Amino acid sequence: MEKIILVRVNNFDEALKGNLKNYFNKNDKIAVKLHMGEKGNTHYLKPELIKKTIDVLKELDLNPFLFDSPVCYHGERNTADGYTNTAKEHGFSEKTMGCPVLISDDSLKKKSNYMDYRVCKDLINADGVLAVSHLKGHICAGFGGAIKNLGMGALSKKTKAEIHKGSEPEYIGGCTLCRECEKACPTDNIRYDNGRPYFDKNWCCQCSNCVYACKFNALKTKVNFFDKLLAGGAVTALKNFKKAFFVNFLVDITKYCDCMRNSEPVISENIGVLMGKSMALIDLASFDLIKKKNNGDIFLKHNKKSPLFHINETFKLTGEDKSYSLEEV
Repeated sequence: MEKIILVRVNNFDEALKGNLKNYFNKNDKIAVKLHMGEKGNTHYLKPELIKKTIDVLKELDLNPFLFDSPVCYHGERNTADGYTNTAKEHGFSEKTMGCPVLISDDSLKKKSNYMDYRVCKDLINADGVLAVSHLKGHICAGFGGAIKNLGMGALSKKTKAEIHKGSEPEYIGGCTLCRECEKACPTDNIRYDNGRPYFDKNWCCQCSNCVYACKFNALKTKVNFFDKLLAGGAVTALKNFKKAFFVNFLVDITKYCDCMRNSEPVISENIGVLMGKSMALIDLASFDLIKKKNNGDIFLKHNKKSPLFHINETFKLTGEDKSYSLEEV
């Protein structure tokens, strides 16, 4: 049974050091994959925490660098230069971190179950990847944790756009006007005309909720469900890494993602930091702890989407057992 470690934020670095000792090889080049925050956002992982992570890796005679890829939507982080400037404004620079900070869209095409994914070359070429994730709500995925950190963040801009585009709903026919799709839509985007739904009232976030909700198979996705494409991207990326370890910060858990300028409100009390070797299990353990703390699935409540959709899809692809032991340190 895989072990997941739960520690307090103030001593996570000591626990991380203990878990990574002898995990990576001396002098390995380690990519620390993280989200450095949208401009205007205040809940991304702060540089002080990441600096502690870098210091741990250096103490273990490893060679770390921070890494993320540009986003596919318009904004400051749409280009490598723009994202680099935003990262500096947020306190992530070679001077403050003591290691290189690399933003790159260079990628290699890798085939998978659902589509071709372009995985970031710098992560593939690294000797190991340390995925450090801020656990927060997400309008498409329910929440963003380790799986989303790789399933979007480890991929090229082009692939990110293809995942979203491939998840868009299409009307096939046979609508009964039951309006279940309307109830499931987190952006109030669905209108009805001529006895059928149209997806143009506001904006479509490509969450696939409406397709899940339709009991009469009147809707389909262009390629596949968002959760399947996201999980496929994460597993494809992971398969191309030499080695990986995962850290989830369950702090400042907001309704929306760090990709948004305003991700508030905070919807849960802080819980701590989880770490382990399995991407799927660390996200499942994160979900279980947050659900227990809040007496229910707060992500389904706030964003109309449970993260269990993409977590379960990831387990299907990896073939892992869902059993884990939680060790509080």
